[in-house]
Amino acid sequence: MDTAHALAITLRDIKLLQMVYSYDTCSAEQIRSRFFGTSATPGRYGPRVSCYRRIARLRQAGYLASFRLPSLSGVGSGTSLLGLGPKGRKLLAEHLELPRSELKRLKQVVTPILGTHHLVIGDVRLALELACEQRPGLSLEWVSERELRNQPVTRVKDPRPQPTGGSVPEIPLIPDGRFTITLSDGAAQTFELEVDLGTIPARRMHAKLAGYLALTQDAPILWVVPDTRRAEAIAGWALDLTRGLSAQGLGIDPSVFWITTRAHITHQAVLGPIWRVVGGPEAHALLPDSREISGGLFPSSDGSRASVSRPGAAPAGRSGWRA
Repeated sequence: MDTAHALAITLRDIKLLQMVYSYDTCSAEQIRSRFFGTSATPGRYGPRVSCYRRIARLRQAGYLASFRLPSLSGVGSGTSLLGLGPKGRKLLAEHLELPRSELKRLKQVVTPILGTHHLVIGDVRLALELACEQRPGLSLEWVSERELRNQPVTRVKDPRPQPTGGSVPEIPLIPDGRFTITLSDGAAQTFELEVDLGTIPARRMHAKLAGYLALTQDAPILWVVPDTRRAEAIAGWALDLTRGLSAQGLGIDPSVFWITTRAHITHQAVLGPIWRVVGGPEAHALLPDSREISGGLFPSSDGSRASVSRPGAAPAGRSGWRA
C-alpha cells in the first residue's frame, strides 16, 4: 500500500507543518521540543524516538523534506533541516485557505555557518514561545528576519568620526528577529534579536554597534553569543564606542544592548535574569516582575559582585514596558 495513503494526518502533524513553515525550516530537535516533550527515562519508546519516527513517516509520505548541511568542522555530516514536501505544501495551503502559489518558498541554507545561525535564531524563538505559553496572560508576537527584510530597511548615518572631506556612510540595520511580549494588563515591550556566532570580525561589529547606538531606539537589542568571552568583547566594544561618541557631544546610551550566552537560552530561563545590560545591571530579566535573581552571569570589570536590577525596573535610557 502507498505510504502516503496509509498515513493518517493528525492535528499535531498540521501544527508541525505550520512550525516548519513559520520557522522557515527547522530541526528535528526543535520539533521534538515543541511537540514531543522530554522524558527522564527516554527508553525505547521515549519522546525522541516517537518524534524521529513520525518525522520519518511524514518524509516518506511527501509531507516533509529534509536536506543535510555540510559539517561545521569539516568532518562527518552536519545538521539536517526540515522543510515542506509537496504534500505538506498542499495540505498547509488548504489549512490556511491559501493558493499554493501564495505560500513562500522556504529558506535555502547552503553553508554550515548560516545553518547554525538560522537554528540558533529558531532556538531563541522556541524558548520564548514555550516560556510565554507556560505563563498565563503572556503573549508573544514574532517578526522574522525575512519579514523584516521585506520592510523598508533602517539606515543610519555612521556616527563615528570620518576622514576629512569623505562622505558619511550609512549603516543598514536588520536584526535577526523582532518580538513583542504583551502582559495580561496590556503592557508590552518590543525587543530585537541579534545572534552572533563569534565569526564576525571586530571592524564589522563596531559598525553595527555604532549604528544601533546612533539609532537611540527604545527596543533593547538582545545579543545571544557563544560564550562569556565573546559577551565581554561585545560589551567592551559598546562601552568604548559610547565613550568616544559621548566625547563628541552625542547622547549615547549603551544600555540598549542586553547580552547572554547560548547556553542560557532555555524556556525555563529565557524570560528571567540571564541578560547582562551593557553599562547597567549584570542580571536583568525580560519581564518586569521577575524575582528569580541569583547573581550575574558575567563578572564586572573590577571583580565585584554582579549588580541586579530590581523587579519592574528598566535600565537607564530604556523606556520600559508601555501600557
